[in-house]
Amino acid sequence: MRRLLVYSHDTFGLGNIRRMLAICEHLVETDVDLSILLVTGSPVIHNLRLPARLDYIKLPCLTRSDYENYDSRRDINSDSRQSGERRAREKWRSGSAPV
Repeated sequence: MRRLLVYSHDTFGLGNIRRMLAICEHLVETDVDLSILLVTGSPVIHNLRLPARLDYIKLPCLTRSDYENYDSRRDINSDSRQSGERRAREKWRSGSAPV
């Protein structure tokens, strides 16, 4: 099985995550030998229906505080988020991530 890791940056609304899910759904439908792991900070990912062979890792949510700055919606720092992203990549590379 081939694997693909994708990331969707979501700070507001559903546009980015819905677009990424549509792309992922198309990919798994057209390639039966593909599984996808989506890494996202979307606050609504757990409410969305995912196709078979698509799984996700939920990162802490970010919110835009002003023009080019983002802050955590919870009391975490960017090191924690980066650590989560790094662990997700390492698990995916090792083949131990679920899908």
